[in-house]
Order: sequence, then structure tokens, then C-alpha cells
Amino acid sequence: MGKLEFGIFLLGKKGAIKSGFKQLEIGEMLQLKLDGKRGTISFSVDLTGEEAPISLEASYRLTEKDGRSLVEVKSLSIDREWMNQLAHLLLAKRSNTIPIPNGSKKYLKLLK
Repeated sequence: MGKLEFGIFLLGKKGAIKSGFKQLEIGEMLQLKLDGKRGTISFSVDLTGEEAPISLEASYRLTEKDGRSLVEVKSLSIDREWMNQLAHLLLAKRSNTIPIPNGSKKYLKLLK
């Protein structure tokens, strides 16, 4: 059993994601809802330097194109208007997809 699989086994998907966020040391994840079967995620985080928590809701689909793994973002909403607009601009430039870096495919298990 690899490190990722063992971490998911011990913490569960949500625990593994929260643990990964904690390692970034940029704030605290307050709430996380993940439904891999429906392809939805929502969370709120208390980021260092922000006066109030930030909430995000998204729906996604995992896909492949030309042998590359992608997360296709179907909908996205962030409760900070500037973040919401920036995220939509960046996604539009990438045709609403986020490429998964080579070697990271095993981490997609967290979204399924």
C-alpha cells in the first residue's frame, strides 16, 4: 500500500484533503463536502490575512484528452467576487479544464 493509499485508508478522503491543506500552512479548512460520485465539492477556509472565511462550491468531471488527465470544471462559485471573477477568467483561458501534472494521477482517487 502506497503512502497516498495508506493516508486515505487512515484519514478517509476528506481527512487526507484537510491534512494536505494544513501542510500548506496558509490557513485552516473549516468545512469540506466532497461527493465524488456526483462530482461536487464545497469547502470553507479561513485563510491567513483574510478577515472572514472564504467559501467555494464547484462541480467537476474527471476526463482524459490526448493521454492527459484533466479536471473539467462544470460550475464554480467563490463568495469573494474578485476571486470568483479571477477563477472564471483563468478557467476560460483553459477551456474550463485543469490539467493534472504527470505523476499526480494517483491523487485523483481523492476526487472519485
